[in-house]
This record gives sequence, C-alpha cells and structure tokens, in this order.
Amino acid sequence: MKFNVVLPLVLFGVAGHTCVVMAQSTGKFTPTGNLTRPRENHTATLLTNGKVLIAGGSVLFGGSLPSAELDDSSTGTFTATGDMTTSRIYHTATLLPDGNVLIAGGGSSNPSAAAELYDPSTGKFTRIGEMTTVRASHTATLLNNGKVLIAGGSTTRAELYDPSTGAFAATGRMAAGRAWHRATLLSSGKVLIDGGRREDDIDERLNAEIHDPDTGAFTVSGRSAYPGTFPNNSQLAHERRRTEHAAILMRSQPVSGSV
Repeated sequence: MKFNVVLPLVLFGVAGHTCVVMAQSTGKFTPTGNLTRPRENHTATLLTNGKVLIAGGSVLFGGSLPSAELDDSSTGTFTATGDMTTSRIYHTATLLPDGNVLIAGGGSSNPSAAAELYDPSTGKFTRIGEMTTVRASHTATLLNNGKVLIAGGSTTRAELYDPSTGAFAATGRMAAGRAWHRATLLSSGKVLIDGGRREDDIDERLNAEIHDPDTGAFTVSGRSAYPGTFPNNSQLAHERRRTEHAAILMRSQPVSGSV
C-alpha cells in the first residue's frame, strides 16, 4: 500500500560529508545526500524557500573554508552556491526579515569584524562592512524590531545590526565577557544570554543576563547551572569534545514510500 505523508524534518550535518534526516513524528534517522565537501564548525541556516544554507567551517588539517552549499530537502541533494568573501569558522549566520542571511565575524587564523550578506535569489555573498569589534564564537539574534543583536565572542561588547541601513552600532555591554554562550529570544522580546566561557577560565559558572532592546541594557539574572560551554538542559550530552555537527528544523516535506 502506498502512502504519502508530511513530516517535520530535522537535518543533521556532521564533521564530514554524511548527513542524516530525522522525521520527528517517528523519531527515526534516515540517510540523506552528502555534503559537497567535508566541513565542521560551519553554520546551517533555514532559508525562506525551504532550503538550508551551509556556510564556511573547516577541514581537519586543511584550514577554514569560504565555500557554501545548499541542501534541498525535497530531493535530498546538496549543491554548491557562491563562496563567501572570506574563509570563516566560528561565525554566525542569521536569517533576516527580507530573506537574506547576515554572516558575521569568525575568521580564519584570527577573529574578524568582517560581515557579509547572502542573497538566495542570486546565490551570491556581498561584503557589507565591519562590526564595531572583532568576534568569534559569539551569538547573533534577530530581534522583534528587525535588528540583530550581536553579543560576546570573548568580549563584554555587544552591538546591533540594522538591515534597513546596513550599519552596525554599539549597544550596552554584558557584565561578563564570554564566548560559546547561548542567546535566546524570549516571548517578551528580550534576549536571555546564558552560559559560555571566559577566555581565561573554562570552568567558571557565569551569571545569565537579560538584554532589553528598549533600553539597550544587560541585566544580570541567575547563575548557570553548569560551568563551561554550550548551556543546555542536557548540557553533559553536548560537551565541546564531541564531534562538531549542526542541527536545523526544516519545513515539512512529503515523504513517500510503501508498506
């Protein structure tokens, strides 16, 4: 008997060519197409057309990459798209309201302030200038007002990117400089900054902070339950020493087969 159902999918990319897709309603993983090249420490961003932009990263003993590719979940294929204007690892990729993607920071051998935009309609990256400071392993969060809050990267400094003007402007400072942290947009429109690590102390438990876009200020909140990087409810299962990968929730796609 043939069936045709629609399932929410999650794409996982690991440090290599191989990717798998999980259908959430069944909780099972199935192989999908391979990346066009091995990569880790990259970004994976769901576009408004349903494809996933995979950008940058690094290859073991091969340095950082400028290349990017697109995953089409409807066909399970990965195809190359335009290259970034520079090689990057530990950067951020943020989908903007107009459908373009802001690529910021990271770098090759050293952190960078360079930023660029990816246009899905042309498949090209365009340099747009620089942030107010160099950053890597930072966060970039789209706010309800359409601006992007860029915070941390082993610094207390934060800034805002305004897509309407293409400008970066400093905003309030965090109480603690941190990298490898998490930034979560709350239902109130504020942003929770949690976890991460200081450059000089990976075991220190950093206070969480709340950013208020109306005032630009950061306010100290509670203390993280766990020290170190990548705060998560299952933090112990996401230690930095595990293989780098990316996971992204994708639009539902029809899955056909037979039983």
